[in-house]
Amino acid sequence: SELDALFPSPSSPPNVHSPSRYPGASPEAVAALTHALKENHMKHHIYFNHKGFHNHIADRVLALYAMGASGSLIEKVYKHDSAYQRPAVEPPEAITEENFIEHLGDENFYAAYKTFFSKVVRDRGLSTTLEEYIFSKKYNFIEGLDASAQPVMLAR
Repeated sequence: SELDALFPSPSSPPNVHSPSRYPGASPEAVAALTHALKENHMKHHIYFNHKGFHNHIADRVLALYAMGASGSLIEKVYKHDSAYQRPAVEPPEAITEENFIEHLGDENFYAAYKTFFSKVVRDRGLSTTLEEYIFSKKYNFIEGLDASAQPVMLAR
């Protein structure tokens, strides 16, 4: 499924210089982790309140998994944290290449950007997506635009 491609099961560290995982990572922990990541992605907004405080569910469950937490602990933390999250909202319109810059910073378009980037990552791969949308001049500085209107994707 699309979510399986976005949230694959954790793999072994890529080389000997990468941090190793703590003991305790089990099939149950992997299942709890992927469930929490996928459900959070589908159900919750990036902000958990209207003051711009970020949803940190992904950070917390990934940290727990990396430290060897059990599946039941990951589930409990996810259940606790999801209780105070804002639901994802339907965006006013889809994000396209044509209107990409127009709605940056508008939290009403969070789900539209999430859909847009899910497709771009699936079609072009993560490295190409990061190069094009985060590190390129095109999405950071546009000649003639006022400083307050610049996309500045690298700083978002």
